Amino acid sequence: GKTKSCGCRKKTVYMENLKLVDGTSVTMLEAACSQRLISTNSSGYNGVYRNRKGRKWTAQITFKGKTYYLGSFAKIEDAVKARKAAEERIYGEFLEWYYANYPAETTESKTQ
Repeated sequence: GKTKSCGCRKKTVYMENLKLVDGTSVTMLEAACSQRLISTNSSGYNGVYRNRKGRKWTAQITFKGKTYYLGSFAKIEDAVKARKAAEERIYGEFLEWYYANYPAETTESKTQ
């Protein structure tokens, strides 16, 4: 009942569950709202950080391996709004496209 492994099976299962399309993980985008922050995050929000040089809050988003600068803001609330709007626009459009073009995977993942 015990299995010894080099870890390759775990990696294979992980990659299968990511639902990669065009190099983008649909699974990660679906879970974007519940994403945990990295340990070095000081703002409390993904994609928002304090620019040390200009002392402003900067918002950015990464999609398909490319990082997009969303602007610098005096108030953190404005940076968070910019980030949330970008998530809805960029991630939302991609997920709509995905659900329209991969309906089998969509229904399959919702039933699990």
